Amino acid sequence: MTVQDAIEQIQQLLRTLEGVRAAPEYPPDITTATPVIVTFAQRGQWVGNTLDDVRGLHHIVIELRVAHRDLSRAVETMMRYVDIIPLTLFRALRAGQLTAIETFEAIDYEIGGDESGEVVTLRARFTVRNAKIVVEL
Repeated sequence: MTVQDAIEQIQQLLRTLEGVRAAPEYPPDITTATPVIVTFAQRGQWVGNTLDDVRGLHHIVIELRVAHRDLSRAVETMMRYVDIIPLTLFRALRAGQLTAIETFEAIDYEIGGDESGEVVTLRARFTVRNAKIVVEL
């Protein structure tokens, strides 16, 4: 399995969440339909594990973007996902649905604003810390 496999599995899982309008494989330039979820690798490290495989520990970022037309409504929408996204990932890992990831350490989150051209959004950034991916050589 690869980091991209892990990202694709996360996106497939999160696009099924109620209310999510899009969860593309790769981040779009402009976010028009919201809420939208994008996932990408932030940083990582590959190390030798055994003679037959390598282990990667990666920080994988999941961004939830919600249009900021009405602040109250945008915050309400955003807060719905603050619990749902991490719990969905922990449950999927436990159920064996995230086969590209053996385990992860924790999920951090932060909420802020973002402006892409004319679209102003609220953004929740979830960081899956130390997602462990093992690849056979």
